[in-house]
Amino acid sequence: MKRKFFAVGLSICLTVLTLFSFVGCGENGTNGTEDLKKQIAELTAQVQTLETALKAEQDKNAEQQAEAKKLQTEKEKLQAEKEQLWLDMETAEILKKGTLYTWATAAQNGYVDADAFLNVAYYHNGGTVKNEDLMGENFLPQEIEKLDNITRRSIQRSIAKEVREKGYDEYAQAEDVKFDYYGCYDGFYVIIVHEWWRTMDGAPVRWESIEALSTMGTKTVQFFFQTYVRLWVWVEEY
Repeated sequence: MKRKFFAVGLSICLTVLTLFSFVGCGENGTNGTEDLKKQIAELTAQVQTLETALKAEQDKNAEQQAEAKKLQTEKEKLQAEKEQLWLDMETAEILKKGTLYTWATAAQNGYVDADAFLNVAYYHNGGTVKNEDLMGENFLPQEIEKLDNITRRSIQRSIAKEVREKGYDEYAQAEDVKFDYYGCYDGFYVIIVHEWWRTMDGAPVRWESIEALSTMGTKTVQFFFQTYVRLWVWVEEY
């Protein structure tokens, strides 16, 4: 925009100078001079108009930059206030400390057995699909009890800490964490965490299996996934 005004203004100025050079050289004498003076006055007015518009544009840009800086400062202030509120809330809630395990680790160590994973599969997969042989025709799923807010926030905080330490998202906060809860089994909370730090484009549609222990030996439980997820189990530290 500045270049445009400058170019037009320069063109007009050159025209003015050219007209001055011809003053008094016309065949009509005084009348020619008066006409040129009139044209010069008109061009001078146009130049002044352009100068005024250019200055207004410059002032406008300066105001926009100042406003953008003001908004950025306000944003940073609000972000700091929000983070402090989360800290205050965590203190007020007296959140629990806990440990995260992958599903595979929890299964291998017997923290969560095959029957529990079958219950999770029933709710996650929407029925007995792919696990019919293990569940049988009369499978009765265990009802999943509602997760209380303190435990939910505690799990979110543990996950955010894990994500930061692993380098997935160095700014991860508890509020960023979204997970699906599939029940608590002997103190172990089974969850599926959505990987918000990754784009969902190209996520493979797949079945994954978990080898879990049972009183009848090892059982292979199938799970269906359409997005990038982390399969974790959380247990409170005492």
